[in-house]
Amino acid sequence: MSLSAAYVWIKALHVASVIVFVSGTFAQALFIVTSKLEVSAEAVRRFHRAERSLTIPALLVALATGATLATIGKWFSSPWLMIKLVLVVVLLAVHGYQSGLLRRMAAGKAVGVRPMQYVVLAVASAIALLAVGKPLFR
Repeated sequence: MSLSAAYVWIKALHVASVIVFVSGTFAQALFIVTSKLEVSAEAVRRFHRAERSLTIPALLVALATGATLATIGKWFSSPWLMIKLVLVVVLLAVHGYQSGLLRRMAAGKAVGVRPMQYVVLAVASAIALLAVGKPLFR
């Protein structure tokens, strides 16, 4: 397989895994916001377990394939990638914050709910724009 063919498959795997991770993070946000509707602790545990079983492997694949793509493209010194990585850290922090809320909810504790779904959408959109528009930032 040529390097260009490998690049295309790595990029496809990266995009697919990012979609799964962002979808899971968005689902977390929606679940938390709608949990005011008296969701049982068991339902929270089941949701959190299912969400983690999808998002954590997807996150690991996205990080590995993203690092591979950045290495192939020699982008580690590119401003667009530095901005994108900061936004990735923000998205990871949102996911971690929401996971903590879900753990507390599963333990039967009351949590203050902040609508993070808009943050997830805004950050994921900005990341996509940077990734697609990278030629504009060279």
